[in-house]
Amino acid sequence: MNPKTRKRLLTLLKWSISFVILGLLYYQAKQDDQFNELWASQKHYGWLLFALAAGLTTFLISFFRWYILVRALDLKFTYYDAVRLGFLGNLMNLISIGVLGGDAVKSVFLAKQLPGRAAEAVASVIFDRAIGLLAMFSFASVAYLLTDFSSINAPQDEEGKLALDALHLVCRITILLTIIGFVGLGVLFFTPRFHKTKLYKRVVKIKSIGGLFARLVSVVLAYRRHSGAVVAAFGLSLLVNVGFALSLYGVASGLFTDNPTLADHFVITPIAMVANAVPLPGGLGGMEAAVAFLYQAFSNNQDASHGFIVALGFRVILLSIAGIGLIFYLCDKKELKAMSGSKLSV
Repeated sequence: MNPKTRKRLLTLLKWSISFVILGLLYYQAKQDDQFNELWASQKHYGWLLFALAAGLTTFLISFFRWYILVRALDLKFTYYDAVRLGFLGNLMNLISIGVLGGDAVKSVFLAKQLPGRAAEAVASVIFDRAIGLLAMFSFASVAYLLTDFSSINAPQDEEGKLALDALHLVCRITILLTIIGFVGLGVLFFTPRFHKTKLYKRVVKIKSIGGLFARLVSVVLAYRRHSGAVVAAFGLSLLVNVGFALSLYGVASGLFTDNPTLADHFVITPIAMVANAVPLPGGLGGMEAAVAFLYQAFSNNQDASHGFIVALGFRVILLSIAGIGLIFYLCDKKELKAMSGSKLSV
């Protein structure tokens, strides 16, 4: 099987898994009469507008985080560029099917703006992603460790127990990844001669990635001279998680009256966003399944199981915000088509 066919089959498999998960959740929601409850409930559009504003503000904060990291490398870059490429990348993360993902779009566009600084451009995108994931995993890990899951209203049937076991497994893996992430940052920031270690030399010898790895490590190590920017980026990433929690709570408050508390959402949301990071198209299905289960588990009313609909509402918020990227896409459409068949040389 050639690589192109394998990639297409893998993409098809991912979409199939997402739609199977969504189909099962839709069937369960229909069985529980959730949609009739949605139509009958009184809508609070002020809360829905709040959810949209919170979501939009959250993305703007994440773009500012990237802007700080790029500027820390002494690259000529404006916040408007960060917003433009950020929205464009966000859109491509949702609509691309194996062509150009959001990070690739940001890397290539930034590299074209900064001739001769492609390695730094790629490094800023990778480091921004890494800091964002580490903060999200940290937030989810703390939320998990501070929560007494023995007291939640998780379904007691076999399916509910399996879901709870899966939740524990995901959260424990998240804790492990958090530890690995901080150890990795510690190695890079507090090992001055990292490029002299045996591990580094072994990776550099790998033909496919060795050269790129060496250049990227040299750029990432440059962040040691800008520890303030790294700390600020991590702090902004924590705010991003707060913003998503507020947005999800706003959706729930706008659609239903019987919801988990705001404090509960600071546990539900980071865990759901970790599920959203699974390698499915845009995390589709993973987040919805996590929110559906956690809403039922954290609800005071065992019959309140409208988490799936709330997750869909939150997904609509994300799609609406991604729609802003369509404006930039239309402005840069020709350049995107040219890039889709090109490779970034660093």
